[in-house]
Amino acid sequence: MVRTIAALATAGVLAVLATPALAIPVPVTVVDTFTAPNLTTPCPTTPTGDGTRLCSNRTSTTFAHSFVDELAGFGFGIGDILSAVSATISLRFWDNNGLDEAFVIRFDGPAVASFNVNNVANGGAATISTRNKTFAAGELAALLDGALNGTVTRSSDALVFMDSTVTVDLTVNQVVQAIPAPAGMGLLGAGLVAAGLMTRRRARSPSDRHPIRGAKRP
Repeated sequence: MVRTIAALATAGVLAVLATPALAIPVPVTVVDTFTAPNLTTPCPTTPTGDGTRLCSNRTSTTFAHSFVDELAGFGFGIGDILSAVSATISLRFWDNNGLDEAFVIRFDGPAVASFNVNNVANGGAATISTRNKTFAAGELAALLDGALNGTVTRSSDALVFMDSTVTVDLTVNQVVQAIPAPAGMGLLGAGLVAAGLMTRRRARSPSDRHPIRGAKRP
């Protein structure tokens, strides 16, 4: 009897432990912001503002984004990424000289198309301008390595590059333990019930027996 109970319980435990884990795709949105360093020289005193000044003496600067830390905050790694669903990048510029600026945003590698921007903050007042890009379906694969780098290149007048923010909607692979099959749970339950009955039988008080002959009471 004891061996049968142990066998039932062991079979149930093994069946539960042998239940395979499941991979479930879940959506995750990561946001990363790159802040341009305050670089002014060798550009003239205008335009002013925090960020990297672009002028005829410094025609370009770079930006770099990584989603590693953001993914880690959700408990995932780069290897868990299944696909990129959508993505946007927003770049901010500061200008206070009122002239017409022109510059181009390029991304590392040929997978993501560059785009041109003109006329930032005209009018002479200190103004922050934002330029956005939404990634096309064919460009999203470039984000699967968890990084996005690029270059801001000035082609006319002067301005200050402040920062860039990338927002990416990802589908990641989440591994969860599957619910054990009913057969395995049944074996485990049967073993536990049988073990409980045996324990109760062994723990019965001597007062449950006849006081003279030691037999069970009727």
